[in-house]
Amino acid sequence: MISLAALVDQVQVWLLILARIIGWVMTAPVISSRAVPAPVQMGLAGVVALLVAQTVIPAQGAAVAGLALSAYLFEVVKQWLIGAAIGFMASVLFTAAEMAGQLIDIQMGFSMVTLFNPQFGTNGSILANWQMWLTSVVFLGIDGHLAMLSALLHSFEWIHLGAGIPVGPVAEVVARSVAVLFILGVQLAAPLLLTLLLIDVILAFVSRAAPQTNLLFVALPGKILAGWGIALGTLPVLILGIERVMGWMNQAVDGVLRALGTG
Repeated sequence: MISLAALVDQVQVWLLILARIIGWVMTAPVISSRAVPAPVQMGLAGVVALLVAQTVIPAQGAAVAGLALSAYLFEVVKQWLIGAAIGFMASVLFTAAEMAGQLIDIQMGFSMVTLFNPQFGTNGSILANWQMWLTSVVFLGIDGHLAMLSALLHSFEWIHLGAGIPVGPVAEVVARSVAVLFILGVQLAAPLLLTLLLIDVILAFVSRAAPQTNLLFVALPGKILAGWGIALGTLPVLILGIERVMGWMNQAVDGVLRALGTG
């Protein structure tokens, strides 16, 4: 029969596991959306923590058992940060997609129109929300959510409870990923941006050739119709681009795990 002291130690280790998973749930795409009720998020975190605890507690529990209160609280925060870092790296794709939509909206004249974005709980432009929903569908369609969960579970093999965190390598990986974020956003928006730029150039030549023509009432609706037409026409290309970016995202998450695992 298990003693009370051993039971308390196991509960403490389980709470550390739960802290890492909660950090992941709060930052990972789709599951962290405001559209997902908080009880569902917490329930998922609790169930995953119980399943993970079956193997983690026997293998790593001794390293964090009997910690002083201050050391234990520090470990809780550290585990939350590890989970949040993994989820953040996965959410870079969605941030890039939203930025691509905002860039396109500026060119199409939709930048002043906003809709509620349930993923981030903020208001976003029309094309930004379109890009977010499309990315979510592709993400779920190619089992991106399972890849995220797999990365979280493997993190307990790479980064043991009680292990140190190498701040330098982790900061380098995160900073490099944020820099790549802007490049990815421009790449996703490039087909539409180039087409809309070409339309602007054509309208400029028409305006010079026929200065008496009032293009204001023609240009804006024309750009909107052309923009949506091109957005639908290049949908397969955009989906392929999103899948390619997801491949980069998996590499970025793996890079974070390797950086954290060197501690």
